[in-house]
Amino acid sequence: MSERGDTESVDAAAFRRRRDDFLGAYDWAGIPSVAQDPRREQALVEAQRFQRAHYEAGLTGPAFPKCYGGQGLTEEDARISR
Repeated sequence: MSERGDTESVDAAAFRRRRDDFLGAYDWAGIPSVAQDPRREQALVEAQRFQRAHYEAGLTGPAFPKCYGGQGLTEEDARISR
C-alpha cells in the first residue's frame, strides 16, 4: 500500500505484458483514413470503442482511485501504461 492508502502495487512486468497483449490483440483495422472519413465521424466512434476496450482491460486511469473509476494502482504503474 502507498501512503495514500488507496493504491496497490502490481508486478511491473506483468502490467507491461497485459498492456502489450491488449495493444497487440486490439483490432486496429476499423480506423478509417481521412479520405474515407473526411468529417472524422467514424474515427470518433472508433476512438470511443478503443477507450471502452482500454477501460475494460483495466488499463485506463491506473493511478486514479477506484472510487473515481480508476484502477487504484501506483504512479509507477501509470508510467508503465503510457
